[in-house]
Amino acid sequence: MSTSRTDGRMPLGVFILTLGIFSLGTSEFMMAGILEMFAGELGISIPDAGLTITVFAIGMFVSAPIVSALTISLPPKATLLTAMGVFTAAHFATALTEDFRIILALRLVSAVACAAFWAIGTVVAVRMVPAAYSGRAIATLVGGITLANVLGIPLGSFVGHLWGWQAVFVTVGVFSAAGLVLTALFVDGEHTPSTEPLGRILRREIVIFKRLPLLVALGTTVLFQSAVFTTLSYITPMLTQVAGLPEHLVSVAMLMFGVGTVIGVMLGGRYAHVNMLGNVFLSLAGMLVSLALMWALSGWAPGFLGAFVLFGIASFSIAGALNGRVFQIASDSQVLVAGFNVAAFNVGNTIGPTVGALLISAGLGYLSPIAGSAVLGLGAVAFAVWAWVLQRRTAQPDPRAAEREPARA
Repeated sequence: MSTSRTDGRMPLGVFILTLGIFSLGTSEFMMAGILEMFAGELGISIPDAGLTITVFAIGMFVSAPIVSALTISLPPKATLLTAMGVFTAAHFATALTEDFRIILALRLVSAVACAAFWAIGTVVAVRMVPAAYSGRAIATLVGGITLANVLGIPLGSFVGHLWGWQAVFVTVGVFSAAGLVLTALFVDGEHTPSTEPLGRILRREIVIFKRLPLLVALGTTVLFQSAVFTTLSYITPMLTQVAGLPEHLVSVAMLMFGVGTVIGVMLGGRYAHVNMLGNVFLSLAGMLVSLALMWALSGWAPGFLGAFVLFGIASFSIAGALNGRVFQIASDSQVLVAGFNVAAFNVGNTIGPTVGALLISAGLGYLSPIAGSAVLGLGAVAFAVWAWVLQRRTAQPDPRAAEREPARA
């Protein structure tokens, strides 16, 4: 049921991998919804609690390129199962301790396993479908992240406020264990690893990083993602202590944000086919407008919540265009680039919480991360302008071609 199809429909194996990505995405983002409660129960500050987000992101961006390089010649299914097994065990172990240092160490282990599953899962999913449908297969996997925002993060917030933060880790562990079993049963394992020497593969692929447009595209991703996570990592205290939203409604707010991300993915997916770089500019503009509204309406809970939903729409409307540009520029060497693309997003996931923590620790208040996001967002706009200049100067083909489906299936 998971073998390659030629009718354009995704095989079952791709959806099984998407369930795994759902677990990974829920784990990566869930701390934003339970950060205040987690800090209170462990007796630490909110900026210190934010280190759980920073450490996870560091583990992702450091390990993603390394894992991509080292696993090129390993059996892909075995690597997937190992990664998900480690990820599952780390979450159950986290629920059994209240030692913050151990929790941080387990978050790092989870991040490395997450990076391995992301990198190898992408390769396996693409192998399951004809080349013309590889973009759709990757988009299906990214849908797991969107689903994590719509269901996983609000569910984590709801479970946490009912039974405590440990129950959230147990819940993610159960989902990832299910993904492990289903991957073992239904994900295609017939593909054999490359027999080409690892050093030769890496030498061939690393040349791609001499292309300035690729570096600018990755830089845009880093700055954009930093802007998103500077605010998103500390949204709970903004909602409760600044906007005055009752704590029991935080899960509802996160659900509304998740719905916004779905709208954003749908809008971005439609517009990226027209003009990828234009999609980047529009999404960045929308994000900056939403940040301004969050700041201006911070004293009015309904208005702040509406602006937060707009923030979700803008933030996720850019994802397809950012990924599409990177893979189009690196069309002839995508294995290693896939790892660095994951790393770029997670560099942003690391910078964002750190910037937010520094601003709050400096006594600037829980609203200050919004200002930090705005500055980083303007930096992303500058990089997007740079990309536009390079594209015009080199007469580079429009990257939208990488995402278009063929006229005939």
